[in-house]
Amino acid sequence: MSDADDAALTLAYASTPKSSSKSSKPSGDPDADALAAAYAPQDKPKSDRLTGESKEQFAHGNLKYSPWLDFGVGPKAPPKVYPNDPTAGGGNLNVAGYDTGIHIPETPYRFLAGTGYGMNSALQGIGQVLGTVSREDVKNTRELAEPLLATPAGKLGNLVGSGVAYAPAAMIPGANTALGGALIGGGVGLLAPSASSTETAGNVLGGVVGGPVINRAGAALGANASMARGGLDGIAPSLTQGAAHWSQQPTSMGAASASGGNVVAASPDLQEAYRAAVAQGQTPKPEVLSRHAEADSLPVPIRLTEGQATQSPAILSREMNRRGVTGLGDFHNAQDEALKANLQHLRDQVGPDVFTTNATEHGDTLIQAYKDHDAPIVADINAKYQALNDAAGGNFPVDGQTFAENARAALKKSLKSNFVPAGIESDLKAFESGEPMSFEQFEAMRTNLASEARDNPSGNARAAASIIRQQLEDLPLKGQAAELKPLADAARSAARSRFEALEADPAYRAAVEGTVPPDKFVPKFVTGGNRDQVALMRQNLGNNDRALQTMGVATLDDLRTAAGIDSQGNNAFNQARFNKRLEALSPKMQHLLPGEESQTLQTLGNVSRYVKAQPVGHVINNSNTLTGALAEGAGNLATTMVDAKTGGLASLGRKGWQMINKGKELQQTTKPLAGGFEEPK
Repeated sequence: MSDADDAALTLAYASTPKSSSKSSKPSGDPDADALAAAYAPQDKPKSDRLTGESKEQFAHGNLKYSPWLDFGVGPKAPPKVYPNDPTAGGGNLNVAGYDTGIHIPETPYRFLAGTGYGMNSALQGIGQVLGTVSREDVKNTRELAEPLLATPAGKLGNLVGSGVAYAPAAMIPGANTALGGALIGGGVGLLAPSASSTETAGNVLGGVVGGPVINRAGAALGANASMARGGLDGIAPSLTQGAAHWSQQPTSMGAASASGGNVVAASPDLQEAYRAAVAQGQTPKPEVLSRHAEADSLPVPIRLTEGQATQSPAILSREMNRRGVTGLGDFHNAQDEALKANLQHLRDQVGPDVFTTNATEHGDTLIQAYKDHDAPIVADINAKYQALNDAAGGNFPVDGQTFAENARAALKKSLKSNFVPAGIESDLKAFESGEPMSFEQFEAMRTNLASEARDNPSGNARAAASIIRQQLEDLPLKGQAAELKPLADAARSAARSRFEALEADPAYRAAVEGTVPPDKFVPKFVTGGNRDQVALMRQNLGNNDRALQTMGVATLDDLRTAAGIDSQGNNAFNQARFNKRLEALSPKMQHLLPGEESQTLQTLGNVSRYVKAQPVGHVINNSNTLTGALAEGAGNLATTMVDAKTGGLASLGRKGWQMINKGKELQQTTKPLAGGFEEPK
């Protein structure tokens, strides 16, 4: 499709009328108007789909649904086409989870699957009473079964399974009396699954009125209540409301608002899913679609489940509880691997020239980078001192006595006079007595003072040595050497600049003085440094690409460790610890990972939260054991009871339905843009 056609299609979606009973206004673009007309819902009065007496009854609200409508008796909607019917062509016989390889033709296969669905519906009703099954669960199950129940064999099997499931109620004492039948029928109606309180009330009333008949029919009316709405919806579809194009919806996701979640940037399967949904008149849910788009925008795209995208506690509970049954557990594992793969992708992208693998090796790299940065600075200072010495004819023009006096005054001012190292104290006394200072002595004393400032175990002694060295490098000249002042000023200025740079950047000083070992360097100065210090580190190492890459890689390794993942990529991704660490690093992240990599990292944090976290203030049932075991146990018990009466028919039907239901449920839960649209009202 060309860009022009795509733009026209976008305009067509955006122009879908809010009510199909009203004409949409022309857009001014003939192509867009044509596409809008093609995708607009077709007007069709509800009563036009009915004939004769049924039309009149429907017009007065007197038409009631009966399961027999789906067998061709009474008014019926045009058949719906299901291109992906899993029962088409039949399937293999599955016994106790084992594929026997025995092929069952399509019609009996659908009948058996329908029987299993009917029995499963009874179990859902019991689950609703116990609080383990929600009305949303009932709606989802009915949606999954829709292709099956659109076939005559599936419908018949459903009626048989429903009747068989509730047949034991007929054995209750008093069931053969009018009062007993009414009470039992009302109880069966209460146990029938429902998607609304109105439906529940109807099930109970139908059970009371039906009496003993319900005990034999197995509350077929309640079990098939979903088809009642389906039948009426087919006869009289509600008018759909037009939806704005996804790309026109805001994509802000808090800190990750720049992630680019729109239909144009999304992968082809998400674009196709969006267009198909809008063409069917479904209304987009911008917040849900933004989550899908954000996950899709990662370097290694991640598909969200319906629960993860909607963040609905009810849906998340259902997904977590049934993950072992539907195969969603494998899907979750794949998501976890994708989260880890995104971290590795970022690491490879940030550090193409970095081959160090741990904090100690990263520290070695950064320390050496600082030394490489410092070497030409020190060489320049030494050259300036040598120039001063050469200009003085080899007679170094520094006044040693004045230097010693200045040092004593500076030490007293800082209250460090009592902490001068013994060797340095001896030198000071010698110069105080008038001993001249040669260039060699000047250089030797600078070296000695640097060693004391770096290695002395006493912090006060180190501070005293630094004060004395600063006074030495201030170069107090002898009176007769005034003409050498420009050279002395140049040397003095260069030395002072370096001293100030060391004071400003603790990592710089630690690297050249060797006060922090390599294994502590990254935790102290990179991931543990404050924002301004990290910014200064980046500035000082700005000419060393490998060092800058190492800062980024060290940051990603720190985050990987926080997420609980080792250097080989083992263990599950811990989003809570990852996001906590990411938040702590955020103030300085622009200096650690500048550019789009920093934004991608924020997006990864958001997506990991969608995938792994649970909505605040809600308790999600994650057991994957008790609820599933209760349902499975109840199903096995009911199946065993009915098998005794039917010669194993119940087991066969239940297994057939489970096999189809599991695949469809997984497909529904993980389809592109799952949960991103409201169905037409």
